[in-house]
Amino acid sequence: MASSSRVSYPIVWGIVVAMFVALGLGVVVFTRVQTASTPHTPVELNLSAWQNIVRDNPQNSGAQLQLGFAYYRLAHDTKDASQRRALLLKALAAYDVSLKLNPKTQTTQYNRGLVLQELGRTDEALAVFEAFIKENKGQTVATHDAGMIYLARHDLKKAIPDLESAVSANPSASDFRIDLAKAYIEAGKKSKATAQLKYALSMEPDNKEAQSMLATLTATPKKKAGGK
Repeated sequence: MASSSRVSYPIVWGIVVAMFVALGLGVVVFTRVQTASTPHTPVELNLSAWQNIVRDNPQNSGAQLQLGFAYYRLAHDTKDASQRRALLLKALAAYDVSLKLNPKTQTTQYNRGLVLQELGRTDEALAVFEAFIKENKGQTVATHDAGMIYLARHDLKKAIPDLESAVSANPSASDFRIDLAKAYIEAGKKSKATAQLKYALSMEPDNKEAQSMLATLTATPKKKAGGK
């Protein structure tokens, strides 16, 4: 008489096969997750290193500063807009912690302004830059950054003096001269813009932006059909 507790072998083998398949899929998924979360690039490795340092010593203001910069650098390597914003917010948070621990660190203050500017919080960024300029009695890079915010707002009365000051303090910065030329063009000062672009190209002859702007400025206007 056959036992009522007898198990069908095909069912058993089916369960065994299913278990191995599930295990195999689990290994594949785990491997993919590990690969995705493991730092690969130098920027990612740098971020991972500072995350570990801050985890061990969260009260180290210098480490928090470096962590913020590591997030900022990775944000610039990230193409996805939402991921980039998330990384910038993490950078800002690290800078805030660093300043809370050491409020007088000027590098942290300036870097914080850059992050605020890139997050579109330009009022806050401008306040940071202007305070930084005042404290340092005219700081080249922060003066340029403030000028660019004013230029974006079409406030030429403030943009041009700031950008002129930045160029005067660092005459070899071709990008500063190009930005000043943009302000001059908007103000209708074409001759001054041309001079800045030519100077920029004398330092950086292959600069496509300066070449294009200068070509537009110096182009001969086309005569209207039938005109004299």
